[in-house]
Amino acid sequence: MTYFYETLFDFTGSDVFVEGEWTLCEVHPSSENNPSYDRILAWAWRFENEMRAVIVNYAPEAAQARVKLPWIPEAHEPVIFDDHATDEVYDRERHELRAEGLYVDLGPWQFHWLSCALHAGVAAPA
Repeated sequence: MTYFYETLFDFTGSDVFVEGEWTLCEVHPSSENNPSYDRILAWAWRFENEMRAVIVNYAPEAAQARVKLPWIPEAHEPVIFDDHATDEVYDRERHELRAEGLYVDLGPWQFHWLSCALHAGVAAPA
């Protein structure tokens, strides 16, 4: 439990949450016949070159969705997301993020705490 709170405080200690701009993200179905997207909530913040997002499955069943993250600039390089909740790193194509949104597949009550740099070639702060 201590690790969870240390990670949470580290993630939310960024200036992006104090100085940044906040938005509720649009959440869309991941496919035509999958209504589980309505179990997903998502928020994003940005400040300077950094974006952070919190994506939550608030249900006791798995859910899949496409989350439209704002502020993804056009560029050829992929976006690198660091998931502070799991220590995973995700590499996603910008054109897919801009057109369809970020695909998420979350088990019951699971979540992502994501950070990324908004400009290509620049790493987001840890």
